[in-house]
Amino acid sequence: MSAKNDHPTSITVTSGNDAKTVDLYSPEGLDLVSQLWVKLYAQFRLTHAVTWMGIPIIQFPEDICMMQELIWKVRPDVIVECGIAHGGSLIFYASLMELFGQGRIIGVDVEIRHHNRLAISNHMMTHRIELIEGSSVAPETVELVKKKSK
Repeated sequence: MSAKNDHPTSITVTSGNDAKTVDLYSPEGLDLVSQLWVKLYAQFRLTHAVTWMGIPIIQFPEDICMMQELIWKVRPDVIVECGIAHGGSLIFYASLMELFGQGRIIGVDVEIRHHNRLAISNHMMTHRIELIEGSSVAPETVELVKKKSK
C-alpha cells in the first residue's frame, strides 16, 4: 500500500505467484474493494448483527437505506418479500408503511419457523404484515399473493 497524505492510493493483490497493484481510486480498485467488503462482511456474519426494531434483518445497512429511499419515492400499497428469514425486513417495510399511514407487507417463505412467526406476530408492526408459507415460485403461492395483493 502506498500513501499520499496518509491515505492509501493503491492496493496489491496476490494470488499464488501473481501480484497485481491496483489504484484504489479507479473503477477496478472500487470493484476490488467492494468484492472484498462483501466477502468479509459475509465471512464474519456481520449481516446477522443488524436488526430493525429488535428483529434481525440480515441485510447490508447500505441496502436498507437505499430501500427506504425507493419506498419513500414509490409509496407502494403492497410490498411482497420472498424469503423472510427472521422477519427484520418485514418489520422495516411495515414501519415505513406505518409512517405513511397506509400499506401492507406480504412475506412469503417456504418455511416460516415457529419462533420467527411468533416474533413477527407479537411485534408492534404485525398489523401491517401478512405471512404466506409456501414456495414463492409455486403457482398456488403466486395466486395467493396476487389475491392478497388486491
